[in-house]
Amino acid sequence: MTKAKAKKTGHSKRFPHAFQKPVTRLKVLGAVFTASILISTASFVSLPLGLLCLGVLSLLAMIYSEYAGRRYWEKAASFKMQRLEKGQTETQTALSAHESALTELKDKMSGLQASMRALRSPSVSSVPPPAASTDPSFAESENRGLSHVNTLKNLASMRYKETMTSNPPSHHHSDMPRALKPGQTMDAEEEFGATSTQADLPEEIAEMSDLLVKELLSHALDHKRIDVFVQPIMRLPQRQTRFYELFARIRAKPGLYMPASRYMPVAEQDNMNKQIDDLLLLHSLKTIEESAHVARAAPFFINITRNTLRNGSFMKRLLSFLSSKRHLAPRLIFEIAQSDFEDMAPPLLEVLRGLGTLGCSLSLDHVTHVDMDIATLQRYKVRFIKLDAQMLLKASPDDKHFASMHKAKRQLEANGVGVIIEKIESEAQMRELLEFDPHYGQGYLLGRPDLEGAYKNRKPVADGRSGARRA
Repeated sequence: MTKAKAKKTGHSKRFPHAFQKPVTRLKVLGAVFTASILISTASFVSLPLGLLCLGVLSLLAMIYSEYAGRRYWEKAASFKMQRLEKGQTETQTALSAHESALTELKDKMSGLQASMRALRSPSVSSVPPPAASTDPSFAESENRGLSHVNTLKNLASMRYKETMTSNPPSHHHSDMPRALKPGQTMDAEEEFGATSTQADLPEEIAEMSDLLVKELLSHALDHKRIDVFVQPIMRLPQRQTRFYELFARIRAKPGLYMPASRYMPVAEQDNMNKQIDDLLLLHSLKTIEESAHVARAAPFFINITRNTLRNGSFMKRLLSFLSSKRHLAPRLIFEIAQSDFEDMAPPLLEVLRGLGTLGCSLSLDHVTHVDMDIATLQRYKVRFIKLDAQMLLKASPDDKHFASMHKAKRQLEANGVGVIIEKIESEAQMRELLEFDPHYGQGYLLGRPDLEGAYKNRKPVADGRSGARRA
């Protein structure tokens, strides 16, 4: 009997009902035929005799039916017991496999504890210097990076001891959701295009000379007049605000702001980018402190580069903040370009790892490929990545590229790396992006960048976050 038949009749293939057997059916038909003949014969002799014969045969039929039913249920119970025993055996086998897996996890935890001890050790001399260290200025920067590593390790040791005595080990990540992180799409660069050219900028800004841009930038830095903008990141498809990204703009005149694509090249030429990093960090830390009393306050995503980690004043201010307000460290998430992260020198990677030990997290933006090593992302506390909407829309639902992108997204989210789709600018784009089952998005469609006051009265949902970057 097929599975479909077994399901239809309500009986197992291995345990059919007694009346499903052909021999049993023939016996029943024979008994009915014989009883009919006996009753007919008795009725010819005498009607009362026929009725008596009918009653006796009916009683015998009832007794036999009861007997057959009891036999059937006894066999069915025996069959179920056998199935239960088999299931118990399979469960014991699965438990043994889980015990083996737990043993492997314990070994991995031992390895992580060894890494923690190594991170808290006073020496990092085992870290090989990068190939570019032959440049004296580069070597000097790397030495500063090594000093930051030692400071981070001391703070990590203090943080670890404090956490073990006052809070559970998972305290610093308890408010960080799986696969949760603000996107960058609506930063100032996005407003004019992430790869904007002079033609993409507003006419008044595009016509500004580098000398005028430099003067405006110097004035803003001297008077600490960098305006801070925020932009929401939404939970999809509900479009509920979950995070905010915070970034800085240079005001050219009332109502007109310069994006990073215009002023950062000038800042780098005149070595003013370090001051911009410092001022942006100052605004971010101030906002974090002001919202420290809020139960569900969101973290900030701060955009950094390799040069930022070599910035002595930036690191000094950051380490001072982390040492005095360690409970706010989980609300700092540093955002770095994928290319910078992949090409970063070992000493700077140790700085990132130390920040992760203190409770901060890392995110990757400007992602050009999703073929990333999950173990490396987890090692350096990379909790989020951002994917450009246009990169996803190039993939058709019927081609292999779409399947590979969707698979990579699910794999990242399954391993605790949140995916934010950025630069969502229209409803048509949103409808197409739903093919990728997006969890979070950012773009003009979901909310334009605006001054902090525009979003001040909006309360993020339970696991809200926020981000910070130059614009």
